Amino acid sequence: ALLVFPDLGGRITYILIAALAVGVGMVFGSFRFLVLSGFLQLWRIGIRRPVRGLAGGLLGFAAGLAVFFVQVGSYDPAALAAAFFTVLPVSIAEVLVCWTLVGASCEAALEESNRRMAVAVGLSAAAVAFALSHLAHSGPFNEPAVIAFLLVPGIATGIVFFFVRDFYATLFFHHFLALSGLVMQGVEPWEAYPAGMMTMLGLIVFAAVVFAQAWLSRLAGEPLR
Repeated sequence: ALLVFPDLGGRITYILIAALAVGVGMVFGSFRFLVLSGFLQLWRIGIRRPVRGLAGGLLGFAAGLAVFFVQVGSYDPAALAAAFFTVLPVSIAEVLVCWTLVGASCEAALEESNRRMAVAVGLSAAAVAFALSHLAHSGPFNEPAVIAFLLVPGIATGIVFFFVRDFYATLFFHHFLALSGLVMQGVEPWEAYPAGMMTMLGLIVFAAVVFAQAWLSRLAGEPLR
């Protein structure tokens, strides 16, 4: 609703609660238990060596940006920058919940029986979780046809996550898919929000993920791959 009917106070509250507290805080709280228990490993949830993470992020950014321009065509750079930071906290929460938590957990649970089946189930579960999460959104994103269509970008994001296995590559690729979808739906509320504040909030949530990953890596004590 906050994308269709912009409201600054509601947007800030949504980012702080849904993206920061739930998307980052609760997910990494779950990771603390799942990683320390040995059920999940850092590499499985996309936490890699800094150099590899940087390379993965650049690769995901370039690939996602290319897909964006293929789908949307030309787009004003200032508007794209505003859109990037306005929507970034939501994309971070989606990737953390749907792919690194739901998808990776389903894969880990089934891996001993059949590796390929485990990846397929994890990929499918993440895509379904992503699509169904839009039931909590307002129209047109909660309509059955749109939810069914969202399985396509959900699967595309899953392919990147499970075969590249890097959080930042997955995040930026998924983020540009989300932006292109919003633009093609004609939902472009970025101009209704102060660009500086949205940039700051986006960077705060992004920094929270970086620090949470460093905290979890130090806590787990396993070498990064």
